[in-house]
Amino acid sequence: MYKSASRSFNFNQEDQEVLEKYFDIADLVASINGEHCEVVVHSLEDVEMSVVKIVNGGISHRKVGDPISDKALRVVFEYQSTGENRVQPYFVEVGDTMLKSSILVITNGSKPIGLISININMSVPLNEFLASYTIPNESSKASEVLVSDPTSSIKNALDQAIETVDNASHVTAKRRNKSICEILYSNGIFEFKESVLIVAGKLNITRHTIYKFIREFKKG
Repeated sequence: MYKSASRSFNFNQEDQEVLEKYFDIADLVASINGEHCEVVVHSLEDVEMSVVKIVNGGISHRKVGDPISDKALRVVFEYQSTGENRVQPYFVEVGDTMLKSSILVITNGSKPIGLISININMSVPLNEFLASYTIPNESSKASEVLVSDPTSSIKNALDQAIETVDNASHVTAKRRNKSICEILYSNGIFEFKESVLIVAGKLNITRHTIYKFIREFKKG
């Protein structure tokens, strides 16, 4: 848990815990965008020591414990006066050309507790910038179908589960339907309201059978 010497905003333990949940998001954004993308998490507990998480900090040469920038602080006070939490991306020259943007972290009580800032070095040659992206190898690629309705999600997941089970030589015919339903259960598909009806129709089994499977899965 990070600490500060003084408090610039009203801050409590819960606020700290909420803000720390954004640390993984900072890592994720930076890992997707590569080494030329800096992600900073600021805490408003103490604006003089506001940086509590930074990824690829070499871009701005900042570190944990550094103060908030004047621009980021203006974002906070703009929100307090207008209620708007919107920062359009903007360019700044700091040796290199940087594309920057920030967004406030706000609690359910509409209290700002921090910011996430993203800074991208736009002076890097394009080929070097593209090379910095994390490209998965063939074995780590996952299949995903982006859909706009739950029915499509259910059917796609069901087709994949059927293919997985049918290609597994150790699954007997007697266990086939239950194994398919187990995959769907572990992937959360039965959280969709229509899932039981769709799966029952595709597997030619009753809804009661699926509910029985689900009860067994829940028991472990």
